Amino acid sequence: ELLSYQRTITARRTDAFIVARTRVHDERLQLLSQAGTPFVAYGRSQLDRPYAWFDFDNEAGGRLAADRLIGLGHTRLAYLGAPAEYNFAAQRFAGFMARCAQDGAVPRPGHILRDSLDRRSGYAAMQHLLSLEERPTALLVDNHLAGTGALHALQNAGLQPGRDLSIVVYDGLSADSVIRSEVTSVLQVDETLVGRTLAEMVLARLEGVDAARLQTLWQPTLKVGASDGPPPPR
Repeated sequence: ELLSYQRTITARRTDAFIVARTRVHDERLQLLSQAGTPFVAYGRSQLDRPYAWFDFDNEAGGRLAADRLIGLGHTRLAYLGAPAEYNFAAQRFAGFMARCAQDGAVPRPGHILRDSLDRRSGYAAMQHLLSLEERPTALLVDNHLAGTGALHALQNAGLQPGRDLSIVVYDGLSADSVIRSEVTSVLQVDETLVGRTLAEMVLARLEGVDAARLQTLWQPTLKVGASDGPPPPR
């Protein structure tokens, strides 16, 4: 991927870039910044100079999910998420853990799985959690792809979300999911509006607007569905 960026920059075939799914330390952004090529990052990163970015408050989203589950009475919480190299995952995890710490409900190490960014790995991670002798009663899945897999694993085990195990899925379920009931979700604004905003920002960057003036942070919301509830009786 980095080589493709380098070739495109050298060939001068692209006026500007929108870089999605940013990493905590993102070599793509460093390369574009050093080359003086205009770009807008869809997500933040640790860069040593100001740059244009659009993002959601992922830490706030993690806190929203934890607050919801703790408010329902859960103390045995779990976190299932994308690898820590992705900035959104690092931020959502930080927000979730900080809120859990406030109530002494920090997940035990065996209940934290951070290697799932597709349906298959989400399915396998949920199977692992269900196999534990003392499994969690509630969890956040920090991306919708792994969340879809996790819910399918729960369903295939004969368990009902919201009754046997509570689950909050960031961004809800994939559109092609066979699960039709509403899940409790941390939601971000309509994708069309996000795309329009990114386009406006990259056009502004091409017009010479300073990168430090093009930094936009929006807030997520919590939508309550049928996938969570009080802890099951012991």
